[in-house]
Amino acid sequence: MADLLEISKKLIVTDHYLGVNVLFRDKKHYSLLRIESGIDADLYKLSKKSKKLVNKLLKRNGLFLVKY
Repeated sequence: MADLLEISKKLIVTDHYLGVNVLFRDKKHYSLLRIESGIDADLYKLSKKSKKLVNKLLKRNGLFLVKY
């Protein structure tokens, strides 16, 4: 849970008709999480630290990242 709090302290969320964009920051590095239609989730420009935290959160929920 502390990992989620770490990420959520540094994010901006915009909601629009196609889905949700979450922009989060690790020092001077920005990453984007885009969730569309409640099904698709894409991550862009993750820092190494953010990628570790996201992977940890996904594994706890039985999910994983796929690079394409």
